Amino acid sequence: MKIGAIPENLLERLAMVFGLVPTPFIDTFNAVIVARAVMVSTKLDVFDALASRPLSATELAKQLGLDRPALGSSLNLFAAMGS
Repeated sequence: MKIGAIPENLLERLAMVFGLVPTPFIDTFNAVIVARAVMVSTKLDVFDALASRPLSATELAKQLGLDRPALGSSLNLFAAMGS
């Protein structure tokens, strides 16, 4: 999975090719999203729970009492970032 400006149709692809998309702004916005996900995950003890052994998203959500789809989204974000 790639994080950033990803064209989804021909018009968006052309805008990317001709430099009409403000990718530095989009990249900066992504950094804010990642920082927020790290802060929330730290507050919810996600990293502490994973420090002792790997857990699936379902196991981790059950252990911490978190919503499985929301936790899965955060974990997917970290995987996409290479964390």
